[in-house]
Amino acid sequence: MDGGTVAERLSAAGSCRPEIIDAFLAEATDSLDECEGLRNAFHGLGCGTSSSVPPPQFADAFGGGAALSAGGPKEKRTHGHGHHKNPLHRRQSLRRYRKRRKECCGSLKRQHRGSCDGGDPRTKEHAYALFLLLVSCCSFVRTAIRRYGCHVLPESAGCVLAGAVAAALLLDDHLARVHFDDHVFLRVLLPPVVFEMALNIDKAALRRHAPIVLLFAVVGTLLSTAVAAVVVKIGSDRLSSAAAGGLPWVDAGMFAALISSVDGVATLGVLQSLGVDETDTLYVVIFGEGLLNDGAAVVLFETLVGFADDAAVADGAALRRACAEFVVVFCGSAALGWACAFFCVTYFRICNNFPTMLPRALGATAEASAFFAWGALPYFLCDKIMLSGIVAIVVAGVIMDERVLGGSTAADDDAPGRPRVDLLSYLGRRYMHLSLETVSTLMETAVFGYLGVFMFSSRFHWRADLIALGIAGCLISRAIMVAALSFLWNGWGKIRRRARAASRRCDDDDDAGGGSTQFVAINGRTQFVLWFSGLRGAMSFAMVENIPMYDVVSGKGSRFKPELKAMTSASIFVTIFFFGGGAFHLLRFLGFSEGDNVGGGGGEAPKDRSGGTKYDGGEIVNAGTSGEDDGLPQKVASQKNPTAGDTRQRHRQSIKQ
Repeated sequence: MDGGTVAERLSAAGSCRPEIIDAFLAEATDSLDECEGLRNAFHGLGCGTSSSVPPPQFADAFGGGAALSAGGPKEKRTHGHGHHKNPLHRRQSLRRYRKRRKECCGSLKRQHRGSCDGGDPRTKEHAYALFLLLVSCCSFVRTAIRRYGCHVLPESAGCVLAGAVAAALLLDDHLARVHFDDHVFLRVLLPPVVFEMALNIDKAALRRHAPIVLLFAVVGTLLSTAVAAVVVKIGSDRLSSAAAGGLPWVDAGMFAALISSVDGVATLGVLQSLGVDETDTLYVVIFGEGLLNDGAAVVLFETLVGFADDAAVADGAALRRACAEFVVVFCGSAALGWACAFFCVTYFRICNNFPTMLPRALGATAEASAFFAWGALPYFLCDKIMLSGIVAIVVAGVIMDERVLGGSTAADDDAPGRPRVDLLSYLGRRYMHLSLETVSTLMETAVFGYLGVFMFSSRFHWRADLIALGIAGCLISRAIMVAALSFLWNGWGKIRRRARAASRRCDDDDDAGGGSTQFVAINGRTQFVLWFSGLRGAMSFAMVENIPMYDVVSGKGSRFKPELKAMTSASIFVTIFFFGGGAFHLLRFLGFSEGDNVGGGGGEAPKDRSGGTKYDGGEIVNAGTSGEDDGLPQKVASQKNPTAGDTRQRHRQSIKQ
């Protein structure tokens, strides 16, 4: 196969006119877009049909002009004007059109067969070899960063940098034949990472902070998308030149939805290195939001992609249908994840009641294999029926950890009235944790290295105005979302505290401290960390790859896909390298210094820089006790189980040995 892009090879062959090549392939950013453009051109020109009339857009390109676009060959030729009076001229134009269309369709088919239908097997072998070499290099980079304590370069940023260097060393013709395969990312690399995160999150802390996690993950995603869309749309209309043009509302909405997907892995790693306990509010909110936010962003993005059509009408009815589709997909995915987890628990209970069903020699490996199979099942079922696999696998992972593994937190083990449920043997749990941690680490390393290879392509349209707007929309929307939801959350806490205080003043027999519950308010310091932790990652890039190219015949797709990919890449780069690299120093400056017991352990909680009690990065409000007359939050010390963090750490160390 000759080198260069598909458009260059078609132009060299001379079988298709430049107007056709530019219409379908000029905006292609990688080989995947080229294959999509070839299919659009093949169907748009009617290559697989017996049509004798070309689309009106390409009548002049085939040399027939108005004679070809006026009607079919069976039209009456005794009426009308111009070409209708010359049937011989029309027949000649049709013969010329059929000949040129046949040549062009044959060339399109050959290019598609050579580039898209399997392609050269040697190209795939080289791609696999380079991918494995890249993963090895990224693993070395991660080890070096961890070994030498390089806090200004997160491990994820190091992997992205290694991928970018690998892409720079590749020849252009080799890089043009490969692309960011979103199917590989979504079906191979992502599920183990999400499932491992769902198993590792502290379930007791997640239940305690479920309202605020859902608020930030679902409502926050919707609010962030709306704000980012407004910023990008209005800004592009005012800053872009008349020739370049601004982004349509649909394109601005798609970008806003995909850029609202956050990846707080780097911030979580820094929090762990600073000794922040995994049950702290700040840690749980960032962790939980990262788990559920991806699912909400994907569902919202796929809903908006349906409006990428010139014939689509964005009226009130369409908005209601979109909202209904979002709710149905999100709730349906969660229900499917719960159902798969229920059958998984039933399966292991049956196996425990009838131990002969698992052979003694293969019991541990069979348990681990069955656990993996049940964990992956909801993801691929959702993919088959057009639901969100991320939401389903998160729900399934949380339930399976509690009901099959017995819960991975000491708080669950020590909770009164909740006997430990453990349906896996010790070896089964050990094999499962080691295997899942190994695969998850490998896939996470591959994700960021894979991302770095394709982030800085020269085929993207790097418009400075749109890139600046994309970064601004990414940061401004996150800041407004965090501030607005924190204000609502803290206001709800004050209302609840006053209501409980008023109810207790009416009942003189109630004990002042009995039945009190705690409420976590989000102070300014925590809000700043939540904003700073909104890193963007490979999920955003995978979604921008799913934006369809514009089809000039059907009117579907986006005309600005190269610009959207450049905006997404720039936003990912800024958040990973600058925000991820500055997270360590920022958290230390805000008081999260190494050795501090941030909300963990018993006794008196440490003091922050302002002299207030530091707990979970927020303020603990006792909603069941009466406070001052002004109703301001009352700070109290942590009342958590003092042995929770130690027991959890010993449990993990015993598994890793």
